[in-house]
Amino acid sequence: MRLTPGDEIRQLPVDDTWLLRKHRELLGDFTDMDAKEMDYMVEWDAYILPKHLSSPQYLPRAFLGFVKEKASWIVAKRSRAEEFSKHASILLARRVVSEVEIGEATQRLNEARLQLPAEVPEQPRLKLKSASGCVACGDPVPISTMLVCSNKVCGKSDFMAASYH
Repeated sequence: MRLTPGDEIRQLPVDDTWLLRKHRELLGDFTDMDAKEMDYMVEWDAYILPKHLSSPQYLPRAFLGFVKEKASWIVAKRSRAEEFSKHASILLARRVVSEVEIGEATQRLNEARLQLPAEVPEQPRLKLKSASGCVACGDPVPISTMLVCSNKVCGKSDFMAASYH
């Protein structure tokens, strides 16, 4: 397209879905990350990566924006709140955010907690005994010819796997 002086160049919208997908796949390659940590990181990345921050000085405002937008999501599950706490403590320790931002984020999360429906007390789950684990306490055991319970206080820790086929 030929341009003449003074012509406006239309900026095409940037589609970052490939970047988010690629980053999610890269996170999936980590073997030392559990699903709870992955859940939080995927949500944080989906919020922060499209912002294309070029300097850490913009991160406190983005951090508070994330809390404002995702407060109900964060407090909906305890694991998310724990991962958020870890994330916030790292940002605070690295002096990326100040105690003022942490206080404001905490206030927003507390407000979101007040809007949660009342929790029904969780019933304690019964530990089921299974042939795929220790038959005395139900803890998982490695697959082998002999089952050895991983529970240190289980009084019956050795069982022959052949007797359960």
